[in-house]
Amino acid sequence: MVAAASDGFATLDAGTDWRLVLTVSPPSTTESAADIPSDAPKVNVALRVQFLEEQGYEPPSGTLKVLEDERGFLNTAAGDGAFRWQLSEEEGTDPLDKGGLWIWGLFKEPLYPLLRLELDTNGLNWPSGAQFPAGRLNVTLPHSRSKTRGTVLSSGSLAVRQVVQYDADLVGLSKANVLELRPCGEGRADAVL
Repeated sequence: MVAAASDGFATLDAGTDWRLVLTVSPPSTTESAADIPSDAPKVNVALRVQFLEEQGYEPPSGTLKVLEDERGFLNTAAGDGAFRWQLSEEEGTDPLDKGGLWIWGLFKEPLYPLLRLELDTNGLNWPSGAQFPAGRLNVTLPHSRSKTRGTVLSSGSLAVRQVVQYDADLVGLSKANVLELRPCGEGRADAVL
């Protein structure tokens, strides 16, 4: 039996509403969040959502149901209107290196330290006139499980995909466009119990 959200047990299904707060800044000019100026404008976007898990997938994944978006930040008309999430391991880890999390899953419930979420967004305007670009926003939140609280999502990072142009040769005659993730703020999710 699945515990109800009113019991204080959070889940990644329709039984739990989540408050997702995205603190959006202008994207960094490099791949480091430390390069975002401390005085850069910030906009808080609060959403009420549900994580709906699709059964039968490993690692667990599903869609995000948006219950409330007061700012109209999410672009529900893009694509099929469904936002995807997936639990995953740390980037750059080899599952075969030192046992990996998949071996742990043979004996216990697998541990996935990250929840990754992709959102199609509309642009945001700051009072200075600058604009946050519309497009795909990647949200990465630390994920854990507690015996008493259920699913726990912590504060994580936001990033946008931007095309960056590089010189493809030493002389500078050829250019190459590369799609890179650029940090653009922080996000957090709290279960509404």
